[in-house]
Amino acid sequence: LAARYRAAPALHGIEVLNEPRWDVPTPVLEDYYQRAYDAIRSHCEAARVAVVFHDGFRKHGEFAKFFRRPGLENVLFDVHRYQCFERADLDMDIHGHLHKAGVLWTAEADEIQRDLGVPAMALLLPVAAGVPVIPVVVLVVPASIARLVYSSRAPPPFFSV
Repeated sequence: LAARYRAAPALHGIEVLNEPRWDVPTPVLEDYYQRAYDAIRSHCEAARVAVVFHDGFRKHGEFAKFFRRPGLENVLFDVHRYQCFERADLDMDIHGHLHKAGVLWTAEADEIQRDLGVPAMALLLPVAAGVPVIPVVVLVVPASIARLVYSSRAPPPFFSV
């Protein structure tokens, strides 16, 4: 991908692995991540293309040493948080979903950025000390609303950039 699309103006980042299994040992995942990072960087400059690493559904602290090593530039930590697999989430109203994503997960993003020194993607991040952080929009849509939106012919307003 990096070799083929490196000059594409729409390329801003490459995620090396989406949702790796939680039972893959962290050192194995880190080794793969480092090799993938090196391969991407051999074709794509850090100033132009981010390299994205998924959390593998484990606590971000497991990656503390990995992200603190020198040489990693323009990397993001990808965190997927779902609101559909637990009974409490299924029973939650829209206000509860928005609070969870907008307040609780924003606090988690701040913690990740503080602990790892890299932005957490897929969570809403503030601008810190005037330095823009990669802006990411969190789309929190319960299944009942998602069905309504996707069955509509009109483009939903929250997909605008």
